[in-house]
Amino acid sequence: MKKLLAILALAATAVNAQYVDRLGNYLTAPPSPYAAADGRLIFNPTWGHILADGGREATEQETADWQAAQDAAALAAAEAAAQAEAQAALPTVFETGIAVLDLSLIHISEPTRLLSISYAVFCLKKKNITLLYTKK
Repeated sequence: MKKLLAILALAATAVNAQYVDRLGNYLTAPPSPYAAADGRLIFNPTWGHILADGGREATEQETADWQAAQDAAALAAAEAAAQAEAQAALPTVFETGIAVLDLSLIHISEPTRLLSISYAVFCLKKKNITLLYTKK
């Protein structure tokens, strides 16, 4: 009983401490529910429950390794998001070689002649840049 009280007192003082449970999982907060070694499910456990169940406080090296893994995962996620954003900005190119851009049609001119061969000018706009495209 004294051991349990000492563990509970230790857990109450270690607000920002990290722990390793009896299975070796690194914990930054007590998981809820927590599956104890005796088969009980403990809802809203405290660090005292983790320590009483065979857990221990994480070493500085374990904390540094965990932080490095978190940083690497965040960097990989940011790189993947940037790559997806860059890919979305690229035009879609079809097998015919025609590229589709995010353009809006501003104006189509009248045909130049009433013959079978005539020209029309399409005026397209993307953001603040105006592009002129002549189709034969």
